[in-house]
Amino acid sequence: MNTLVKELLRIFTRKVPGSLVPDSLVRGFIHAYKQLRGTQERLDFFRLVTRELGLSVNEVNTAVRLWDSAVTRGAAPATSTSASIVTSSSPDQQAVLPPLQWDAAYRAADRLASAATPLYSQLFVPISQAPDGMKFLVDMRADLMDVVAAATAAAAVAAPAQAAVPVVRGDSSSSGHGASTAATPSGSAAVAGDAREAGVHAAAAAGSVRATAPAALAVSPEEAAHLRAMAEQLRQLLAEWFSVGLLHLQHISWEESPAALLERVMRVEAVHPLGGSWEELRRRLGPRRRVFAFTHPCMPGEPLVVLHTALMDRPALCIDDILSHGDDHHHQDAQPSAAAAAAAPGPTTAVFYSISSSQPGLKGIELGHFLIQRVAERLTAEHPSLRQLVTLSPLPNFRAWLTSQLQQQQQQQQQAPAGVASSASGGGSSSQQQQEQKEQPQQLLLPAERVAVVGLARAMGWQCAAPRPASTGATPLSDLTSAAEAAAALAWLLDGDRWLSHGSAVASAPASLPAAAATSAPPSAADAASAAAAAMFSGPFAQPPQPEAAARPQPPAMPLARATGFDADSVLRPLLMRLAARYLVREKRRSFALCPVANFHLRNGASLWRINWRADMSELGLRRSLGIMVNYQYQLDNLYDNNRRYLLQHEVTTHPQVQEILTGEH
Repeated sequence: MNTLVKELLRIFTRKVPGSLVPDSLVRGFIHAYKQLRGTQERLDFFRLVTRELGLSVNEVNTAVRLWDSAVTRGAAPATSTSASIVTSSSPDQQAVLPPLQWDAAYRAADRLASAATPLYSQLFVPISQAPDGMKFLVDMRADLMDVVAAATAAAAVAAPAQAAVPVVRGDSSSSGHGASTAATPSGSAAVAGDAREAGVHAAAAAGSVRATAPAALAVSPEEAAHLRAMAEQLRQLLAEWFSVGLLHLQHISWEESPAALLERVMRVEAVHPLGGSWEELRRRLGPRRRVFAFTHPCMPGEPLVVLHTALMDRPALCIDDILSHGDDHHHQDAQPSAAAAAAAPGPTTAVFYSISSSQPGLKGIELGHFLIQRVAERLTAEHPSLRQLVTLSPLPNFRAWLTSQLQQQQQQQQQAPAGVASSASGGGSSSQQQQEQKEQPQQLLLPAERVAVVGLARAMGWQCAAPRPASTGATPLSDLTSAAEAAAALAWLLDGDRWLSHGSAVASAPASLPAAAATSAPPSAADAASAAAAAMFSGPFAQPPQPEAAARPQPPAMPLARATGFDADSVLRPLLMRLAARYLVREKRRSFALCPVANFHLRNGASLWRINWRADMSELGLRRSLGIMVNYQYQLDNLYDNNRRYLLQHEVTTHPQVQEILTGEH
């Protein structure tokens, strides 16, 4: 590999721009790279390439001096500044230079642009023209991003106290683009996008090496800058070569698509994994299901990004509405006649329920937006009966965000006693206290929600680490229930999905009667006390109990649930739905939605339409979003306005029913 790079260095000379690279050298380069094994060998390779074929500071400095000289010689004597050629917008000043001097300025600008481009970029073009060369570059960029993630993790392990690596051109460009397309289906979760709906492959690679990253993988800040710049250079070239105008929209069908393509579609599905089930894939390709993919002429048979769509009579409330078998059973066993098919009413709703990327090397390149746009145009043309275009999307990081917020609430409470003591002794000014209150984040749980959550957790056997202070007179229980106590209780309920094991114990009892009335035996004194205590926690908006009720001893957990029939769902549903709405609408990163899937669809011009409870109760759905899913709505007439408001004013277009969920927020 070192010999090949030295040979390339002799060919890539500034004196002979556009030099042709022999085919044998290109093939040798590809073959040598494919022989590399493991992250360490690839890191050594990328170090070699960036060192020998990277950016030359001397070349850039020489080109800058040439540009300055050309501008100085070309400036008119009457012009006080020689930089008018660059900075002036006046037509009269721009016309100062004679034609020959303008030619010199353009030659100097071309020299400067060439010097600012690393030499290895001249290698990428002939590689892309080789057989399977485009696929090779996509895979190499995926490897490069994995190497950067591994090296960054190793550097953090080796020197945790080291200052952050300075941002360079390649990193800033890439991260900025990634921020604007965070949920693009270039990973796996953007309607997933996680494809974001996007970036899942790179994130997984970074996470997998963080714990076991060897110190040998650590790179210096300068080397990290070179690696990121190379990844960005590749991204820019691939973005041109994978322009949407060069892509082909391919309909994936069970009858006509080759088995190899179907296998790839099944393998890359990350939003609702197929688990290698051909029968499940066949159902997802059924009569009222549509799967489309973008393909590239240079990568035949390789789906770049895949979109799954369900044609339905109404928007889906949960993923079982789409993935269940009953909807299509009669279609699979016997195809209807042409007359029956013509007489059957057409679908009114197209539900985009999964979009996933199969190429980690194309991360940061906008493909998902155009795929949804093209599919929407095709479906509305094929089915004039369509009236709604919606998604059924996950919240891939909601549970992780909520867990982090609960931990912060508990940590803040541990630091609070010192501040309270200082305030009680008169040691702090009122202005200082006000400033500290402003800096504190908004409380996660509302007062009534704290009471309900703590009551539910105690009913299920949770024991608070810190005893609750005794009531003094008319102090309501909502004040005695601290934010940290409620956060600890909610974290305990969510841990291991413990809350799912506590359903309604007496669902058959009439709603208007207390649960104890449904039993044949008269309630005992203990049961009566249990019912009274449970009434305090009958919902997140329950009234605080009377002071004397708060002073009663707490009854055992199980009799409490049996006596009232009060279940976890009634307490946690409004709470988690509100927090999900807050996560989607108000939690931001760089002024854009923190949720990558939300960011993806909102950038596309969609609106946040509906939040669905218990919409995906699979293990994956619970792990990433506690079973909650979201409908985003695509109204073709409003896409431009929604997109403009989101990008320029950072406003999330939401339906009134979502705003109603947020009513209790301050």
